[in-house]
Amino acid sequence: MKRLALPLSFVFVAGVAFAQEAAPATPAPAKAATTTPAAKTHPVKGEFVSSDGKTITIKLDSGENATAPLQGKALEHVKDLKAGQKVVMICKDDASGKHEAAIAVKAVPATAAPAKK
Repeated sequence: MKRLALPLSFVFVAGVAFAQEAAPATPAPAKAATTTPAAKTHPVKGEFVSSDGKTITIKLDSGENATAPLQGKALEHVKDLKAGQKVVMICKDDASGKHEAAIAVKAVPATAAPAKK
């Protein structure tokens, strides 16, 4: 029995050592993409002035005009707008915080005046 125990224990130890070497390495945690940070967006409210199909111009509440290139869904949204219509434009900013593009434009529904009694 002692003759069998010693070689069996060597086989057992060798099997454990081999299993540790052959075990798949745990994957490293995924790195966050540091090259392109997520684009920041924000809404800009104003009055639609014009669009040439590539850019949009709106008159801000401060009286200034803001112009931005159109991207994505905004290209389709401007087709239905009319001058003077109130809109909300979703702007994508670059790393310095300047408007890079308008990615969506939506008309603001006109609010009805409260009924007088």
